[in-house]
Amino acid sequence: MAIKYTLCKSPLAGSENRWSASIHTAGSAGLDDVVDRIVAQGTTVRRADVLAVLENTLTAVDSMLLDGMRVQLGGIVDLFPRIKGTFDGPTDAYDPTRHKLDIAAMAGRRLRSSFQTSAAASKRAAVTLSPSLAAFSQTPAPQQSGIVIPGSIAVINGFRLKFDSAKADEGIFFCPLDGSDPIKASSIQKNTPKELIFLVPALATGKDYHLEIRARIRGGSQLRTGRLDATLTLIMDY
Repeated sequence: MAIKYTLCKSPLAGSENRWSASIHTAGSAGLDDVVDRIVAQGTTVRRADVLAVLENTLTAVDSMLLDGMRVQLGGIVDLFPRIKGTFDGPTDAYDPTRHKLDIAAMAGRRLRSSFQTSAAASKRAAVTLSPSLAAFSQTPAPQQSGIVIPGSIAVINGFRLKFDSAKADEGIFFCPLDGSDPIKASSIQKNTPKELIFLVPALATGKDYHLEIRARIRGGSQLRTGRLDATLTLIMDY
């Protein structure tokens, strides 16, 4: 199976024509998955025994690291202790309130060599992240779906919904299907990535609207737009 990747433009100044690869992992594997792969490759050792050996290996590695040793695990990975934090001078000493003991890791030479020799890469089209509107509800609730009530408390649930309210081009917009100017909701009660709560603004009777969220995702420079699948209609003033 190939290693899937997409290209992302560098955010660094002066790097307009530089792109880097972003890997799309095929999943995650735990110790049980490793044991299953060993058994599937063919072994005369029982699965329970393989698991026991790996568990004992982890225990042994842990104890050696606690002894301050650098552990080279069969060319797969090098593990070694390190201290995070800075010291005020040569007479300073480890202080658990300012420093932290941790473990660092580097891919082993054997594994790196094998991977670089055998791995293949497969480019995928980049996915554009935009606000995703999953559900829209109101209080009071209209008697039929697809109706919008000005002045009602509305809730939008979804993903990547949060916007910068200080920017005029970001926010919640009711966009008339006739192409007239969109109407922006100005009274926002909750603004989070997964939920928006706001008051529905005054809208024109009898018009159909698309409900849109416009936001810049993760501090990006490009404005993204997400739209509710359903069309909303104001059939009368409430």
